Amino acid sequence: MKESIAKNKLRQKMKRARFALSDAKIVGFASAGAERVMAYLREACIDPADGYLAAYCAIQNEWTPDVLMAAWEDRGGRCCLPRTDDNRLVFCATDKAACRPRGPLGLPEPPADALSLSPDEIAVLIVPGLAFDDSGYRVGFGAGFYDRFLSNLRRSGRPSPLVIGVGYDFQVIASVPRSDHDEPLDLVITPRKTYRCI
Repeated sequence: MKESIAKNKLRQKMKRARFALSDAKIVGFASAGAERVMAYLREACIDPADGYLAAYCAIQNEWTPDVLMAAWEDRGGRCCLPRTDDNRLVFCATDKAACRPRGPLGLPEPPADALSLSPDEIAVLIVPGLAFDDSGYRVGFGAGFYDRFLSNLRRSGRPSPLVIGVGYDFQVIASVPRSDHDEPLDLVITPRKTYRCI
C-alpha cells in the first residue's frame, strides 16, 4: 500500500515536470536521446537486420521515439508499435500514422488488422516511463503492460530483445518504489547519459 502511494506521488511529480517542458526542448531531447541510443546499438553490434525496433506513440510530453525510429529505418530497419489485446501488449508492424486512440487506456494504437509480430522478431524494445533508477527499474502509468510482457517473455525461455528505458535526465532518480511484479530494464538512456543496469 505504501509502495502504491509512493508510486502515485512520483507519477504526479514527473507528469508536472514533463508538462513544463517546451516544444523546443522536447524536440532537442528527442534528437540527443536518439543519437545516444543509436550509438549504444552500434557499440553493442545490434544491427537493424537483427529484427524490429519496438517503440511507442508518445503522449503527455513523453520522450518521443520518432527520431530514433527514423534513424533505425534509415539504416534499413523496421519498426513496430504496441497494441493492447486482452490485457497484454502485442507489437504490430505498422506506421505511426495508422495509430489512433483506442484500447482500454485510450492511447494511440495500431489498427486491429495490423500484422502482429512474435516477440522473437523484436531486436530492441524501447520502453517509456515516468521515472527510472540506475538499477533498471521504472514507474510507468500503473497498468503493468510492459511488466507483464517482459515477465512472460523471460519466463518462457525464449530470446529476449535488448530492453531500453528512455526518458529525460530529470526522470532518473536514486531509487524508484518497487513491487514484486516489476521487471528491470537492461539499460536506461537519457539525452545525456547511458545507464547499464544488468
